[in-house]
Order: sequence, then C-alpha cells, then structure tokens
Amino acid sequence: MIIKSLSRKSASFGQLIDYINAPEKKAAHPIFQNLESSRDDPKAILKEFLNNSRYCPLRKNSVKIYHEILSFSDVDKEKATPKIIQNMVIKWIELRAHGALAYAKIHFDTECPHAHIMISGNLKDSAKKLSLSRKEFNQLRINLETYQNEKYPELKTINYQEVRKKKKPKKTRSENELERRTRRQSQKQKIIKRVNKALINSYSKDQFLRALNNENLNLYQRGKTEGIQDRITGQKYRLKTLGIIDIIKEAEKRWEIALDRLQELEKIQADKGRQIWKEFGFRQEIFDIIDFQAILNPRQQALKQIQMDKFQSIRGHEI
Repeated sequence: MIIKSLSRKSASFGQLIDYINAPEKKAAHPIFQNLESSRDDPKAILKEFLNNSRYCPLRKNSVKIYHEILSFSDVDKEKATPKIIQNMVIKWIELRAHGALAYAKIHFDTECPHAHIMISGNLKDSAKKLSLSRKEFNQLRINLETYQNEKYPELKTINYQEVRKKKKPKKTRSENELERRTRRQSQKQKIIKRVNKALINSYSKDQFLRALNNENLNLYQRGKTEGIQDRITGQKYRLKTLGIIDIIKEAEKRWEIALDRLQELEKIQADKGRQIWKEFGFRQEIFDIIDFQAILNPRQQALKQIQMDKFQSIRGHEI
C-alpha cells in the first residue's frame, strides 16, 4: 500500500472534483466525511468545500486542499477488492483528517484500483488548520498499515512498518585509524562526499546522473548489486559498502513524488489556459490545434523553478 499526499495552496476544489469524477476514471464508491450534500451532486460538494475554506484567514502560502492517493501494489491487485479499498480509505480519513471535510472515490482506470481523496485544509466550520509534521504523517501511515495487517492479513505489501532511522555511512577500523593519525579522509569517505554533493544538486534521477558525471563518478549495476565507480581511479564501491543505498532509494521516491506534483500543476495551468480561451469565445476547433503548453510555457517554467527551489530546500538526507 502506498499513500501519497499532495498539498495545494489555491482553492482549486472544482478542478479536483472534476478529476475524481472524470468518466474515463471509471470512478465508483463515493466516500464522504462531514459533508451534507448528495453523493451524486458535485456542484453541491464544491459549494460546501468553498464555504468551509472561507473560515480560514487569508495567509500567504496557506494550504487549501490536500489531494491524497491510496493505492496497492501489483502483489495485492487480486486481493485488494473495492470493498477493502473503501474500508481502508474510510480508516485513513478517520486517522488523517478527523474533523475536516473529505470526499473520495475509487478509480478503476489502471491495472490496480486506487482511491483519490480530497481533504479540506481546515477543520469543518473552523479556522483551525489540518497540518501534520512529517514525523506525524509517517506515523499515521504506520498506523494504517497496522490496521491493514490486523483486518486484512491476506494483503502482503508493507511499506511503512519499519521506521527507517537516518544511517551514517560506516567507517572501518582502518579508516578511523587513518583519520585519527593523519586527520585526512579515506578514499571511501571522499567518494561519499562527492556522491552527497551530487544528491544535493539533484531533483530527479537524470539530474543525479548528470551531477555524478560532473564529479567523475558513474552509477553502475551488476545483477542486483548497485555501486559507484570513480572514473579517475577506476575503483568501484558498492552502495551497501558506502552505507548510502537507503539514502539514494529514499531520494528516488521523493523525486517521483515531486515529478507527479509538477505534472499535476502543469495540467492545472493548462486547464486554466483553456478556460481563458473559452471566455474569449474561441471555438473548440482552435483548442485542438493550439499548443497550450507552449502558450503557458513562460509561466510554467517559472512555476517549475519555484517548485524545484522548494523541493531542494527540503530534499533528502545529508550523508
């Protein structure tokens, strides 16, 4: 089971409701919390979310919506029935957003069913924000997985049960002795430092590989073994030996989440562009031949840069 959380700082409730209910998504099993509207009335649901957001004072960078996705891996695709997913979504909302507005549906447009959840950024009829620290959010993931193990032991996918602590790369006795005598780092420690520099300057896997190349390093794989090769000396070091394999894997997960978020933001901007053109009365035929991504490119590029700057400010662990 994977749980992703995407925050939005604009009140784009309507766009997300439309996405959740898009016909091609084959959405079903609506799930409500603290909503009084009919389950089949998206406009009324939108109105409730908008009215509730007005309780929040106007603040810069205030989160208006949480868009969260709950999905299961291929391992459990046969056993994760709609009923089970629905129950897990209800439990997640109970743990994650008690007191807030929540609206969700299960999608069947991919090989593995999954649920999209819209959660208000504040509690119902209150200015109190629904905010959690990263540590608190990860603990809720573990709590939901514990619930899954107890109620649905037939599901095998586990992601959050083991709380991974930040691990420092291990030093051998000879390395410690060398550092003590000469006050210089070993060759392995220098490689770790160069890999860390590449990670710090990267916001995607491709960017990481380019940054490694700038450090005269290559990422290699032999069977299931991954490692770093120093192009200057030709020496190879296993990631496990360097003690950084978990750090790189966690960085890859963050890069994937960041990419998903950027793609979602681009779609929102494209939708806004289409709406602007409609307001000017242009025909639909024009929409089919105009490249809206190109029209909005300068703004999107600026938006991408902002997102990348924010992502880099909170990116992975220091090695």
